[in-house]
Amino acid sequence: MVIDRSTFLGAVAKEEPWSTHHIHDPQVVRLGVDSAALVYEVTARRDGQDEFRGTLTSVYAERGRVWRLVLHQQTPVPVV
Repeated sequence: MVIDRSTFLGAVAKEEPWSTHHIHDPQVVRLGVDSAALVYEVTARRDGQDEFRGTLTSVYAERGRVWRLVLHQQTPVPVV
């Protein structure tokens, strides 16, 4: 599913924060002098919910000496 910024922010505002999370195997992929992708796996849990496992990519761009998130993608990995 692809969602726009306002839909994403509205959905995130309703979520409880993660009670625990662990980032595994983070890798930075430089895309240019002012952009990079952070690719990683995560295991996380919210209180009272099942564990979430996923492969995530967050793309950042540097704007005026500040790194800003410009794209985030996550693919759930089934828990076996």
